[in-house]
Amino acid sequence: MRGWIIALCALAAGEVAAKVVREELTLTWGLGAPNGQPREMIFMNGQFPGPTFVWDEDDDVEVRNWLRHE
Repeated sequence: MRGWIIALCALAAGEVAAKVVREELTLTWGLGAPNGQPREMIFMNGQFPGPTFVWDEDDDVEVRNWLRHE
């Protein structure tokens, strides 16, 4: 019986597979004032702070990025 439980646990663990996560990240220069003093800064996808990325352990992460100076 114990052998069956171990085998079932091993099969269940194999069912949880990593996934491929693709993120698009655009970096742009712009004028911002996070502390009240305007200055040139980098925005990620048009925002500051940038987006939150959520990945799971063992995920394959592919990030495509672009840098534009506006």
